[in-house]
Amino acid sequence: MVSLLQSFFNFNLSEPVPVLSSNPLYTQLKTLVEQAKTIFVTAHVGPDGDTLGSMLALKHSLTETYPHIERFDCVISGKMPDIYAFMPGINEVKAIEVSKDSLLPVYDLGISVDCGSLGRLGEVKRYFNNAKAQVNIDHHVSNEGFGQLNIIEPIAAATGEVIANILDEWGVPISYNTAVCLYVTLITDTGGFRHSGTTPKVFALASRLHATGIDVTAIYQKIFEEKPRSQALLHAHCMLHSQTALEGKLVWTVVSQAAINQFNALEEHVEGLIDLLRETKHTVVSVVIKETPEGTTKLSLRSNTDAIDVAKLLGKLYHGGGHKKAAGASVAKPVEVVEAELLPAIQALILGV
Repeated sequence: MVSLLQSFFNFNLSEPVPVLSSNPLYTQLKTLVEQAKTIFVTAHVGPDGDTLGSMLALKHSLTETYPHIERFDCVISGKMPDIYAFMPGINEVKAIEVSKDSLLPVYDLGISVDCGSLGRLGEVKRYFNNAKAQVNIDHHVSNEGFGQLNIIEPIAAATGEVIANILDEWGVPISYNTAVCLYVTLITDTGGFRHSGTTPKVFALASRLHATGIDVTAIYQKIFEEKPRSQALLHAHCMLHSQTALEGKLVWTVVSQAAINQFNALEEHVEGLIDLLRETKHTVVSVVIKETPEGTTKLSLRSNTDAIDVAKLLGKLYHGGGHKKAAGASVAKPVEVVEAELLPAIQALILGV
């Protein structure tokens, strides 16, 4: 035991952290990887930092460690956000909308990361389903467990943290490229290490990743401090037209396609708006109600209190999900209808606190 503790406190920061016991789910996944020559990794529609970082971290670490892997495809559904263009390997991520002809009909192993339900995979769902083995890796408490093997760790701040846990148990060192990708997962899903899920373990992992030589300042700037003017104008417009109820405890805004077009913004430029609402003084619940190009609705909710579970609310109303304090949903209804349904339900929850 003494030697094990000594090895823990004197480890090379780029090396895997010693573990005291094995996780049988990690062991099962390792067996599947060792048997697979072709691997398919995907995530939820509309990729973000945690989805892309987790996908690429898996690709870098597994292809660097297991030379028997002949094919490793990362595939997304939806547009790639420009802010992640700096990530190593990002140019190898394929968009399903234009890559169907280049994909295999059947992969030995299909892995979904950071996706709470099978339906949220979008068009890539059939490739995941067609894989000989299907693995679901996530950190959302609302995950529906749709894989043959499900590794769900709600205590983790990001799916990238789950990936790091797996690599550590397997004894796989974290390379520079993997470190960049994992750091992106942490910094995006913790809001720059500000959210309640930012545990001492998260800081310890971030320290290990930093020790590989990655430029954490540059990564932060790329993600949080290089917003295009069109995005800034869209956010300003939506904040100006935001509304409140219950003495400011409920704050919401509607993002219309007209507003997005008015400022020549992109769909991805809505990202970050929910945090501006959440940070408004007295806010208990904040809501972004976004109109999609198809005329349906995309929701993003944040709760500033443990007493209100927004994932539970969206799960009940719209089969959405996420975390207790941060959740979302895609709803096949117009914005006006969703607004009329959702806001009274939130107000009732706030009044009940």
